[in-house]
Amino acid sequence: MDIYRLLGKSVHYLLLVFTVIFIITGFGITEYKIIESITFSLLTKPVSHLIHSNLIIPFVILLILHILLSIKPKFFKKLLAGQK
Repeated sequence: MDIYRLLGKSVHYLLLVFTVIFIITGFGITEYKIIESITFSLLTKPVSHLIHSNLIIPFVILLILHILLSIKPKFFKKLLAGQK
């Protein structure tokens, strides 16, 4: 497996994980009683808000990387091929 594919899969799966966490913590802010009972009080409303607030920058970076890797694969393959 070449480095481009490994990078692409890593970014795609990380974005999926961050998206799920972003949705769960957002739901934990609005419907905190449900999320608290499901997570056995691990995700309280303040904890959900803290995670949700701090997750936006990495989420946006991963989203931009995901879009760039999908739109410009030739550019990244050439860029990463020169790194050998």
